[in-house]
Order: sequence, then C-alpha cells, then structure tokens
Amino acid sequence: GRKTYKKVYYLEGTAYEMGFLLGLMAEPEVSVMTDKYVENVIPDFFDIKFDPNSKIIQHIQEVLVEILGEATEKMEKDIPYELIMEMVGIVNGCQVVNPDTDVELKALKFLNFGIDYLVSHIYTGEIFKQKKRKIPPEILKVPVMCNAISITGENVEGNKHYFGRDFMFPTAGVFQDV
Repeated sequence: GRKTYKKVYYLEGTAYEMGFLLGLMAEPEVSVMTDKYVENVIPDFFDIKFDPNSKIIQHIQEVLVEILGEATEKMEKDIPYELIMEMVGIVNGCQVVNPDTDVELKALKFLNFGIDYLVSHIYTGEIFKQKKRKIPPEILKVPVMCNAISITGENVEGNKHYFGRDFMFPTAGVFQDV
C-alpha cells in the first residue's frame, strides 16, 4: 500500500500567532480532523455495528453533537485563554489560505475539549439516560484510552521531569494519516 507520512510543525509566537500559522500551513489536515474525524469516531463508542446511513447512527450523531455543544459551552470558562486564542488563530489561518474552508471554531472546541468531556462521562452512561436523549446506555463501549507516564526526582539525571504518553484513542480511519 501507499505509505503516508505525518507532518511535524514547529511554531513560535503567541498562542494566536501559532494557531494562525498552523491554519495557514495545515488547512486541509485541520479540515479533515474537524469534519471527518469527529464524524467517524462516533461509531467507535458503540458496541454494535451500524450502517453509517442508518437512522439510529444519525440520531446518535445528533445527540452527541448536542451533548458536545452543551458541554463545550459550559466548559469554555475553564479553558485557558491561550488555548481558545490558538483555536481562533487556526480558524483565521485556515480562512486566509482557503476562504471556502469548512473549519469552524465550534468544531475545534469539540475536537479539543468536547470529546474529552464525552469520554469522561461515557463510562457511566448517565448522559444517555435523560429522557430527551433516548439512547440505551447498554450499547456503549469504552474505547481503549491513552496511557501516560511521569518520571521525576532523584532517579532522573539533573532532577528533571519527563512526561510521556501513547495515543490509543480510536483513529476513526483518519488520525493515522493526519
């Protein structure tokens, strides 16, 4: 098969400037992540196979978008200003390089902290038990999550601190290439 290489971006500046530069350089990749990834990762949270065009998957996607919208709105006051400004910069950079871009701030918020909200609440199924949601929590499955390790103290040369993480979240057929 065709080998796809991931890009690495090195940026300096304020949060907004770094976001803007990333938007200028990576609009297609940002667009794929805010559209295809968010859309394709949803079925990975359920323990049944769906036809992507089925009414139930469309209903589930609508409910999850509603939940993420509510959550990101409530959470925004707790998100560091620099992270919001970086996302604003990404959107603006994407718009400069591609005036017809699909990249929106709302989608970046979903991707950057809405999905974390969803995952942190999906373990209990509580978000689906409300009458208006009408999705049985029994169909939920918890996808494999990331692991992290932190090493610090006298066992590390120079008393430094090292942090590492592996990404084990579902790739949704997108993230492995972007």
